[in-house]
Amino acid sequence: MPLLTFQQQKAIKPINSNNEADYAQIEAETEAVELRKLLGIALLQDVQKHPDTPENTELLDGASFVNCNGQNVDHKGLRYVLAYLAFYRHTVNSGVKDTFTGFQRQDRSETRRLDSGDLKNFQAQFQEIAMSEWEVVKDFLNQNADKYPLWECTNKQSQIYAPSFMSVRKTAR
Repeated sequence: MPLLTFQQQKAIKPINSNNEADYAQIEAETEAVELRKLLGIALLQDVQKHPDTPENTELLDGASFVNCNGQNVDHKGLRYVLAYLAFYRHTVNSGVKDTFTGFQRQDRSETRRLDSGDLKNFQAQFQEIAMSEWEVVKDFLNQNADKYPLWECTNKQSQIYAPSFMSVRKTAR
């Protein structure tokens, strides 16, 4: 059972209803790759198998907690993070179809595709929103580590790996 249904996705960050058929694949890939990096395999599998336990419901849907500075903080939940990560993944694959002749991008004469720079800016915004909320969820997990024994608070990578490319300089002859 997916952690985020299409209706929940639409309530948090809407995806066009025409993409509902592709959504299950996008959501499953996002859970398998992105959430696995953030939560670790053991906690992710526990949340997937037991989403209705009180602890996992707080983690998925959000809750209030007292942070390390003694302040009351609300987190929006793992579903919120998942919705923005799924939308990010959706924008990467939007309009790409696998056909018998290879991958193709669907274009229509009455529309114009965003250039790659604009699309990358949108993707960066969605990823930033997800990761900023993830920091609050991670703080929640750290403050409530006794409720989540499968959470490994140390050595957690808090950002999704994004490779950087360096230019090659000309060499003197």
